Amino acid sequence: MREGLCKQLDWPLRITQGNAFEKGNPTARLGTHNTHFLFDLTHEGTFDKPLGGTNEEWQKFCLENLFVPYDAELTAKTVTQPTPADGWLVAQVAANERAFALGLAHGWSESDPTKTPGLVDGWKKQLKTQAEVTQLGLPVSDGYFTDAKGNAVSRSAFDYLRDHVGYRYELLSASWQSKVKLGAKFDIKIRIANRGFSACPTPRGLDLAYVDSPTKYTLSPGEGEAFDIRRLPPYVVLQNKEAGYEITIKATAPKDIQPGKYQICVMFPELEHAKLKQDARNMVRFANRDAPFWQSKDGKLAGNLMGEIEFSR
Repeated sequence: MREGLCKQLDWPLRITQGNAFEKGNPTARLGTHNTHFLFDLTHEGTFDKPLGGTNEEWQKFCLENLFVPYDAELTAKTVTQPTPADGWLVAQVAANERAFALGLAHGWSESDPTKTPGLVDGWKKQLKTQAEVTQLGLPVSDGYFTDAKGNAVSRSAFDYLRDHVGYRYELLSASWQSKVKLGAKFDIKIRIANRGFSACPTPRGLDLAYVDSPTKYTLSPGEGEAFDIRRLPPYVVLQNKEAGYEITIKATAPKDIQPGKYQICVMFPELEHAKLKQDARNMVRFANRDAPFWQSKDGKLAGNLMGEIEFSR
């Protein structure tokens, strides 16, 4: 029905990175409805064949979901079926389908008026090690399967889904000149891995702040060079996964700042950030433990501290 409508109205049939973010592309706004995510291995007939690498229509569906937000929801009908009871199967399908959200209004005691346990509660008891999760082809974050002391631990399917549905950006590396003159231009190179299932669906900028304390900082907006966070694909689709995605930031050292050492903070505000009253809770943050999170005392700005830079006259 969807393809027939696109053809009838002469709309672009397939969504690609080239056309998904064009203004006025109606195909990118025509979504799916009632797919009955994992009612069975065909999503209750949404696809003629079982999900998998040989299902061409499903593969096209997964590819399009790289560029548009897709919500995988467990319906009241679905949670009575045996297929979604395996939380790790849910994770595999949600990862392949690039799920931005997973609706748990049914099958979970936390969302049930009577607090009756359901299949989602069962996911909390389904534990796997890092090696087992890697074998399933699922993304694994640095340190995710270790405790605070570095000891290996297992994680539940529930925890894994909670932490990987949607986007999960991690800072792999960052480099810049250690000392820069006030007013001079310089480059900052950062490498990011997106170890979530999908990309961030809303356009965001890339700003810098030079931080002296929670109350003292200098904002340097708009530093991203042709940056669009929607184009940072999930880690699992990159050919060279370990390389991540490199961004070059064209920075300019502020002129009206005191010489000295500052912490560089990188932030990803919504393009309509001002309309959101500059609420720091709307800022994307890196998930890895070794990228400290900073928030201004006024609650307007937040981001990750990457390291120190010295400004001189």
